[in-house]
Formats: sequence, structure tokens, C-alpha cells
Amino acid sequence: MADLLANTLVGFAKKSIDTSSLKFLKTMEKVTISAHISDKRKAEFFHTMESLKDLIKKSCKELEVEISDDNRLVIQIVFEDREDLKNNFDKNEFSILKGSVRSVCDDISIKIN
Repeated sequence: MADLLANTLVGFAKKSIDTSSLKFLKTMEKVTISAHISDKRKAEFFHTMESLKDLIKKSCKELEVEISDDNRLVIQIVFEDREDLKNNFDKNEFSILKGSVRSVCDDISIKIN
């Protein structure tokens, strides 16, 4: 009985998954922009975001914009994969977003994943 179980386990181990067939599995890429924004500049920033929001959402999987009580701005943009990030993050709408953040915020950081 033990030999039968051992042979079954060895046979199962030989039938490992061929990773080349898993190319459809993609790793999502998340860009996080965080910055400090003053109360005086919030309206200007949100006016710009309102005009860009629909364009940006067409080029990414997810878009979230939050401002905390202490004026910490966090923008999270999720792309399907690295290729999608490369193809879209330099589009005009993202350039305008990055420029807007640079002009109305300080203490800015941009992180990928």
C-alpha cells in the first residue's frame, strides 16, 4: 500500500504545471502618488481632476483620489500589467495630472507597486 501511495505521489509530482501556459496571468501595477496639499490649493487641484478623471479612467483599471484631514493627498492608479503602465503613464492626461500635483503640492513621492 505504501508503494502504491509513493508511486502515485511521484506521478503527481511529474505532472507539474507548465508555467509557459500561464502567460495569461498578469501582475497588476499600482502607481501611488502621495503629497501634501494646502487648503488654498485644493479647489484648483479638484477642478483639474474633475476635467481629467474620465480620460484617466479610460487608460487604467482603477483610479482613487483621497485627501486626509491633515491634507495628505494620495492618488492610486492601477494598471493591468507593466506593459499597460508603460503604454499609458506618459499619455497627456497623466502628464497633466503629474504637472498639477507638482504645481499645487509639496513633499511629493511617486511609487510603483
